Amino acid sequence: MKKEIPPLCHARTDRRGSQKDPQVPAERRVPRGGEGLTEEGGVRIIRLHLLFASAYLVMHRGKALLVDAGPPGSERILLGALRRYGVGQDALKLIVVTHAHFDHAGGLSRLRNVYRALICAHVAEKPFLLSGETCLPPGTNPLGTAASKLARPFKAFFRYAAIEPDIVLSDAMELQSFGFPGRVLPTPGHTAGSLSVLLDNGACFIGDGAANVPFPGCCSVFPPFACDMSTLTMSWRRIIEAGANHVYPGHGRPFSIARMREELEKLVGGSTGGLQSR
Repeated sequence: MKKEIPPLCHARTDRRGSQKDPQVPAERRVPRGGEGLTEEGGVRIIRLHLLFASAYLVMHRGKALLVDAGPPGSERILLGALRRYGVGQDALKLIVVTHAHFDHAGGLSRLRNVYRALICAHVAEKPFLLSGETCLPPGTNPLGTAASKLARPFKAFFRYAAIEPDIVLSDAMELQSFGFPGRVLPTPGHTAGSLSVLLDNGACFIGDGAANVPFPGCCSVFPPFACDMSTLTMSWRRIIEAGANHVYPGHGRPFSIARMREELEKLVGGSTGGLQSR
């Protein structure tokens, strides 16, 4: 049974209260501006706002899994959230880094000093994690292209504390051994080594493989930055065919897989043949 858990008393909402999002069914809505929880099949999903990016805490039968760790400077927020949800040193089993950009890997070094969790990343992202460097991908639209070019002279501002991952993947990895029903999938496109976490309940944590942040004149969930747009569309197809039903991006609110399917059909000229998630 799916149910929405009310926002915690410390979670901030706008003055109008929580607003309905037509992209996300009621059981998946997350309170605006604060932490939000959803629960399905004994799995709790907690969206953590870490400055300008989101990380996700997944809890199941006393164990915790973290997807991404936010930008540098958000460590205090992240550690405070983990404490509030009762995540002890032994409870956090795994941290999956969707990709080695500063706004997703910036808190890893501090986490390693506090928790015993293993850090998992793709082999293509390992060199950047070891150096603390963010490799800025090109834009996928005019605004993204301009932003990417403007940011390149300031790459030093996108650095973070270097970290060595414990688990380095080149293919999919099942999560059962960590106590979670699901798997980690390579979903390249935004970066060469982007990863997604797909749970058996259909929740897909995609990092920056999608973005639900409206830009002027653009309402797409296709990310504004990607190293390879064609590869990214193939990763979208893989996620859909693997059974995802809701997407949890690193920036913006969760949305239904139906929106990704519709946009994919437009991107590839309607040749998806009516892809359906299971």
